Amino acid sequence: MSSGQKANLKRQARALKKGEKQKYIILFEFIDTYILDRNDIQNLPRSLSESGMFAHNSDLYATATYLFDRIMDQLRTANNSPASRHIELLQTLQNIHYLFYHDMYAECDRMIKHAKALAKMIDRPAYLLELQTWEARVAARMNYIPWKMEAMQAELDETLSNLKATYSTFLESQQLFLALRNAVDSVSKEAEILMEKTISTRDTLTQKANPRLHYWKLVQLQYCSELVPFVKEKHSNKFYLDDTLTYLKQNLEFLLHDGKVIAEEEPVNYLSVLENYLTKCLEQKKEESIQILESEFVKKYIEKEEIHRYRTICYFRLLYFISFNQFKEACKYIRDENLEKNLKTRQHLITDTRMSVIRYSCMQAYYFTEDYERALVWADLIVASPRSQSNPMVYLMSEISRVICLLETGRLSSIYSYVENLIKKYKRRPTQSSFLPNLLLNIRYASVPDNKLYRRKAIEQRAKLKNQLQKNPRLKVYGPLLAWIDKRMSPVETTLSIEVAKYDH
Repeated sequence: MSSGQKANLKRQARALKKGEKQKYIILFEFIDTYILDRNDIQNLPRSLSESGMFAHNSDLYATATYLFDRIMDQLRTANNSPASRHIELLQTLQNIHYLFYHDMYAECDRMIKHAKALAKMIDRPAYLLELQTWEARVAARMNYIPWKMEAMQAELDETLSNLKATYSTFLESQQLFLALRNAVDSVSKEAEILMEKTISTRDTLTQKANPRLHYWKLVQLQYCSELVPFVKEKHSNKFYLDDTLTYLKQNLEFLLHDGKVIAEEEPVNYLSVLENYLTKCLEQKKEESIQILESEFVKKYIEKEEIHRYRTICYFRLLYFISFNQFKEACKYIRDENLEKNLKTRQHLITDTRMSVIRYSCMQAYYFTEDYERALVWADLIVASPRSQSNPMVYLMSEISRVICLLETGRLSSIYSYVENLIKKYKRRPTQSSFLPNLLLNIRYASVPDNKLYRRKAIEQRAKLKNQLQKNPRLKVYGPLLAWIDKRMSPVETTLSIEVAKYDH
């Protein structure tokens, strides 16, 4: 919300009775923060009560709900709204209703023409169909508007055709998505029939198709392609489709160019395509594809594209480096991009979970190259100021890794007290309650490998951990910590990057 909008609502609050004024300003600030944090409106009364800032009062809750609605109105109509044209179209439709039923046909006709142009621009055939109906109703009431029956019918047929094709493709793509989500070893017969239809019509897709139809057709082909492995064994020659990455790339390129209006009006769909493409690049080890895409974003110098770069592409490039043991390359990328500074200045635009994983990847890059000084900087960023929705596993790993970094840099006064505090903190963690204490004790004993007693205890603890790992392979998530213990206890000189490879981090 802009400062001007906040000031306007505060001016309204000043009109309240003198004794109530301050209470409503505080209430406004509370709700404004509540919205920006993307909380559920249904939980607002409970949050107000739990805050301890307000007394239980039904009038207060009614006022809070009213303020929530007004703030949302301001946000929806703000200039920086990601879907401002769609909102403008909805508001224009409301105005058309009002004007028509108050016999203001000339102004109504002007608004219909404006709304039709807007609906065509953002490819909204359902709204266009409604507007064409209103257009006919207005024309019937105004003698000076020519009644072009054939032209109006042709326009209606074109709209219906687009609406039907788009909606059918959307439904089919969603059916394939559900089949993909439920597939384990095979897919249903209905999904196979739909796949056959999708493959037989894939070449009919052209750049001349309406944007929304073009988008959903590519999504449909993507899901169909991902389902192919589940039916290949039964029909080795029956199903053939290009790699999923092909359609993901085509759709991303479409949204970045010809389909840019869809990307602007529906940012969630755009981000879905972007992240699906980058995920597939990661799976197929296509680091150069991620790098090329990032270079394209850099060339644009557009603010919203830049945040996608840091929030998404940066995230996947770091995951790529860490996943494929390219730790030195990751460190170089972090330095070249000055991520410590650039992430900090954009942290309000990146979700807590995403930010914590990005910072953890940066910490891992330096940790695995045994640059514990730099690793400690990133660990501190995660541990010292945890964000409300940060990944809890990332926080746990960072907190324990931080102990190792402090030890390696000679800044740990007493590893015993650190470890004891962490054991108490995590002793009730579900499914890993016995593993974590054993792991922390192992770190403590491995910290002094030259001490015979500690070395013997470290070996005993390591045997316990090995047994638990065999029973529960998911515990390999602690591989970075186990690798450090292995390096410390190894009879021969080794590196952390070699030891961690054993755990498929």
